[in-house]
Amino acid sequence: MPVGYRVAVDVGGTFTDFVVTGPGGELAATFKIPSTPKAPEQAVLGGLRMLTGAGPAPVPPTEVTFLGHGTTVATNAVIERTGGPAGLLITEGFGDLLEIGRQTRPSLYDLLADKPEPLVEREFVWEVPERVAADGSVVRPLDREGVRRGLARLRSLGVRSVAICFLNAHANPEHERAAAKIAREEYPELHLSVSHELLAEFREFERLSSVVLNAYLSTAMGEYLDRLAAGVAREGIRTGIHLAHSAGGLLTLERCLRRPAATLLSGPAAALVAAASAAAA
Repeated sequence: MPVGYRVAVDVGGTFTDFVVTGPGGELAATFKIPSTPKAPEQAVLGGLRMLTGAGPAPVPPTEVTFLGHGTTVATNAVIERTGGPAGLLITEGFGDLLEIGRQTRPSLYDLLADKPEPLVEREFVWEVPERVAADGSVVRPLDREGVRRGLARLRSLGVRSVAICFLNAHANPEHERAAAKIAREEYPELHLSVSHELLAEFREFERLSSVVLNAYLSTAMGEYLDRLAAGVAREGIRTGIHLAHSAGGLLTLERCLRRPAATLLSGPAAALVAAASAAAA
């Protein structure tokens, strides 16, 4: 049986919705307040204040034992292109892979078809001399000075998050680990996304797209979650924050900070899980 109050919050474009269950699992409250799009955490914190202090039967903050959150911050950042700027360290000779893609042409004969711009601009792509074969053997050692030059260049351009994606890193991540170690030691302020840590699978474009998306969202999601966590703590709520991810499950705040791309479909996925649960009840 659940202990304490469980609070679920979903932030939409117009309203931020709250559902609260009591210590016995009973429905204790449902309400909504206007969203605050420029600072989504403000609506969440405003609703929590209503719950813990302003209502007819306030819930003591210390009795909130679960806080779940569905969000569209990542979704909106991609749609509106407000993430980033992100940089990319990639194997020498593969700097154009984001634009080339897999050469699929869904609108082959459409002369006016739009081609989405890559999430990382070409100016922010740095090619590093190194090469790992498909079987994981090292063909060309990692140029560590090349990594340092690339990181220095990206920082000079104002980049705050960097993706690292080397060829065949799923088979042997040695070079990615070395590059990430340099970045973490020399630029600890950077948000770092490393392909083998995020998606250790073959197919270069898919792995590259995933790690670039993660880097692109790192700054926006990181700042949002930092503000949210600080605000929740100020309200006296001590339980951890869990965020809905794109598969319908939950991520801890710490894991979400490392994998913000997992929340790309957070809110919509949570809605589907809720609908399935209601239908099965």
